[in-house]
Amino acid sequence: MLAQTAIGNDPTKAQSTKVMTQEFAPVKTLSQRGQVTCRIVPHAEGKRHGRSRFPATSSRAGEAGRFFPSLKALAVFAATLAAAEAFVDASQEPFEPLGPRFTLVGEDGNDKMLVPRPMSELMTEDEMRSIDEYDRLFEKYSMYCNGRWLGAQVLQDAQDLMYLQHVVTAIRPAVIIETGTYKGGLTYYFATLMDSLGIQDGRIITIDRNPPEKVWGASWFCPVCEECIRVWETDPWQRRVEFLPGWADDQGLYATVRERIKDVQGPVMVNLDACHEYDCVYVEIMIYAPLVTVGSILVVQDAKLDKLWGKPAVNAAIDNFLSQTDDFVRDRSIEYYGYSQHVYLRRVAKTMQEPDVSLPTGAEH
Repeated sequence: MLAQTAIGNDPTKAQSTKVMTQEFAPVKTLSQRGQVTCRIVPHAEGKRHGRSRFPATSSRAGEAGRFFPSLKALAVFAATLAAAEAFVDASQEPFEPLGPRFTLVGEDGNDKMLVPRPMSELMTEDEMRSIDEYDRLFEKYSMYCNGRWLGAQVLQDAQDLMYLQHVVTAIRPAVIIETGTYKGGLTYYFATLMDSLGIQDGRIITIDRNPPEKVWGASWFCPVCEECIRVWETDPWQRRVEFLPGWADDQGLYATVRERIKDVQGPVMVNLDACHEYDCVYVEIMIYAPLVTVGSILVVQDAKLDKLWGKPAVNAAIDNFLSQTDDFVRDRSIEYYGYSQHVYLRRVAKTMQEPDVSLPTGAEH
């Protein structure tokens, strides 16, 4: 069986490459949903291209990489492009990955392979260690303090800011629910994205114990950025942002959030960044995940902290949540630079029930 693969400087020229077919079993990352038949190019070196970021205790440990033993790359899908991009199983509606469907792989600029997997699923163990080293430097030099967006301080890695804009562009949410406002940098970022994209009536509901103007002079995480703009005074904030004071898991506040979105026509996206200990992250996921509309995204921030702290935290809470539902899958294609501090969960079904608002208040206390 032959497949055409473009190799060399001239993209109009193609060489024939022998390929074989292999069927992939269903897994829990969005780019690998369903029974997808692919054509693969065997490689004698037998390098493993793929690695799960889930801990070894996870029921998904190793799933993201186990299908790549003794393969250098995948050449083309055997099915039609439309069928290949759907990545679905028969029981659910089709959802395409939000990020790039393919990665161009190869150190030789004249000899690269087009692989139908996101970069984050293809990196080797050594390459992942490079990512871990970047994480170490990110924390050592507090790089999050250096983030800027249109004059505002935004405590994010630049790559995640790119992913978040990609998500907002693709989803075009009518409402973004955010827990953990702090000084409002990311809230402002979302508001300006909605302006740029012309999302009519798009708004952000952001939740924290203190409004950003009250903590502006605080240096809890970073030195005060005196030259940065006061985001709550800006036009995008005034038009699009509603700040709700309180604990994210307070029953009264949660009831208010549900009331605000009950008549929303359009996607609802959720971004969780209020706390990072295992217990409170798990509570927030369980109560806010049901508010995400099918097809939209739940972002859980700072999932790398389990590794940095050496204990179960954000990622463990995500892992526990995913073990209990098939409504959400991790969309690794969004991490198209291969690195992220967060986890992007795509809602693909609606079987979860919204929690009873009579849940105990102040679980984050």
